[in-house]
Amino acid sequence: MLAPYKGRVYDPCCGSGGMFVQSEKFVEEHSGQLGDISIFGQESNPTTWRLAKMNLAIRRIEANLGPHHADTFHHDLHPDLRADYILANPPSTSAIGAGNACATMVAGSSASRPLATLITPGSSTSCIICLQMVRPALSCPMGRCRLINRPRQRFGAA
Repeated sequence: MLAPYKGRVYDPCCGSGGMFVQSEKFVEEHSGQLGDISIFGQESNPTTWRLAKMNLAIRRIEANLGPHHADTFHHDLHPDLRADYILANPPSTSAIGAGNACATMVAGSSASRPLATLITPGSSTSCIICLQMVRPALSCPMGRCRLINRPRQRFGAA
């Protein structure tokens, strides 16, 4: 798991900001202070974007979620950001494999150190696209990325 003690934390599909809240809690639980990490994010749904801003504001977490909602895949509001940590749960699309997938990426990849490693079996196209999209946003040489991808729940399936 990633341990964002200090630095820039980015979620390109932040939803209501839950990853940011957990990151701040992690910092505080490990003798850090509010503000040891800088929060950057983006959300495409206008209602969810407003909820994220409210969620962070009531917890006194300063964040840059962009001046408006926007889809990171089509309109990146943080094109020059180089994040130390990228945490994301990308939106689901069609599943390629079965089971949960969790991907880890390390900045400054080379032939001896692959760009991305799929940790568990299965993936989705959204996870792969998100990996390709966030790679340039990682700071080098120590930037880290964790993408969490769970297959869609199928209600009524046996």
